[in-house]
Amino acid sequence: MKQSLERAFAEGHSVENASVELKTLRMASNAQLRRVRECVVAEIVERIPIVEGGAPQRAEIKRWIDRWGDLINKIGGIDGMETISILQVRTMRCRPLIRGKSDGEYFAGALRSIKAAAIIWANSCIPLPGRHR
Repeated sequence: MKQSLERAFAEGHSVENASVELKTLRMASNAQLRRVRECVVAEIVERIPIVEGGAPQRAEIKRWIDRWGDLINKIGGIDGMETISILQVRTMRCRPLIRGKSDGEYFAGALRSIKAAAIIWANSCIPLPGRHR
């Protein structure tokens, strides 16, 4: 699946074509949907460049989420909580701390972008006790 995503990104495939290919690969390999979603989120997150400054970083995150974010839901089923969970693991544990940017800031920026792009909904985000959204 990783190679399929790499090709889709490199060749500028449509989200629809990429999702059909991933669904076909998922059925052929009998993979769980969560594993496919993990792969899609990981590949998107890993391709977002780390840049200097908050606004430029948010712009890069938004650019990638606007272009490829719909693929997260088009592979089959919409599960906002699962998507947030996967996104958190990918950004909090797997992205290196680069140029003083904390992994929490990166996660917050990615979460804002997927929420703004309607990949997840506000009710998928559960506020922590004593905190406001």
